[in-house]
Amino acid sequence: MTRLSFPLIGFFGIVALFTGLDMAMVIAMVWSSMKVTGSTLTLGLVLCISTAAPFALEQWTRRRGRVRPPNLARLMLIRIGGFALVLLGAQAGVSHLLTGFIAMALVVGMLDYFTVSALEACNTGFVLTGRCNSEQAARFMQTAVQIGAFGGAFLGGWALDRWDMPQVLTAVSALAAVSALALMVMPTQATAAGTFGDWAHPAVRQPGVQPGAWMALLSLGMVGFHIGAFNSLVPIVFHQLRDWTASDFGMVSGLAGVGAFVAAVLPLSRVPWPLFLVATLLADAAIVFGHAVDMAMAGAFMLGLSINFLRIRLRRVLIELADDLDAADRLAARSAFFYLMLQAAAPLLLAALTSPSAWGHRSAPALMLLTGLALLAVSAGSAAAQAPHPAHPQPLKDAS
Repeated sequence: MTRLSFPLIGFFGIVALFTGLDMAMVIAMVWSSMKVTGSTLTLGLVLCISTAAPFALEQWTRRRGRVRPPNLARLMLIRIGGFALVLLGAQAGVSHLLTGFIAMALVVGMLDYFTVSALEACNTGFVLTGRCNSEQAARFMQTAVQIGAFGGAFLGGWALDRWDMPQVLTAVSALAAVSALALMVMPTQATAAGTFGDWAHPAVRQPGVQPGAWMALLSLGMVGFHIGAFNSLVPIVFHQLRDWTASDFGMVSGLAGVGAFVAAVLPLSRVPWPLFLVATLLADAAIVFGHAVDMAMAGAFMLGLSINFLRIRLRRVLIELADDLDAADRLAARSAFFYLMLQAAAPLLLAALTSPSAWGHRSAPALMLLTGLALLAVSAGSAAAQAPHPAHPQPLKDAS
């Protein structure tokens, strides 16, 4: 196995940093949504739109031939400009207004999309240029994401307990903008890997995406939908059907995070992946149908481990389906779109289905299990549709 170089370690550090800051911002926006609108439905709708808008723009520019390979330098500029707008909005006090909140949420959602797609493309580029293999790229990327998510959730919660909303939005957006600026101007080891400049290899345009890739993208989207379902339905089960406490939900969510981290750091690639699909269904059932908190906690740990294992596997599949850097760019954009769109859509759809005018709160356990079954069906279809591809893509030769 290839040993990771310092430039790659620096890149995964950037992934953890950006994920953490973005998670802290999302937590602040969720809290702001509850304050301004009384529900998270508006935020979910806005995040759906903010994911679809940059994706549609990217597809339009691609069809007109205005395609450039991704690099982190442009991402830094986007993050500096976007978070500067959020900071100005927070200072102006518009986060307390519905229109101001929607505008800020749109900016945050677009920043999230551009960040995820650019980082995924860079990660795949490392595999294509022979700097690491696909398993390393998938596992270390997901480990960095999990570390960042943990840190960002803690940072966001800690800040909300101490400051009011404009102060939290100001602090997080300032940190995000300053960190992007610092990474642009500082000479770093990551620069040596080419992640801040244009890719050395010219883009090769290819029409369309392989059928196997579409199914893998849909599977990744269903992972995001399942995560959104957990965040939407489990609170209903705990609070309205079981009369459990918020601390119980916090413990279950924390154990799901621990399980996800374990899946990211342990080499589980030799375990047959269908076992984790079955484990996901069993974990869903334990959480929403079990009548003991201990059972729900055990199920949450297994759910986090299984879902994150599936996400790592799908990330590796998509990396291996990219046979050049332009394909890496296209797949990264689509993976960000599918994952973020379906994760944001889950609260919208499930809130409507569990409303009193539809199926009611008692349908939440069945809906959670149906979500797991849908993930299983799509994942099985993805495995069947994937065309044979090499386990390790041939590295592209540097133009130099």
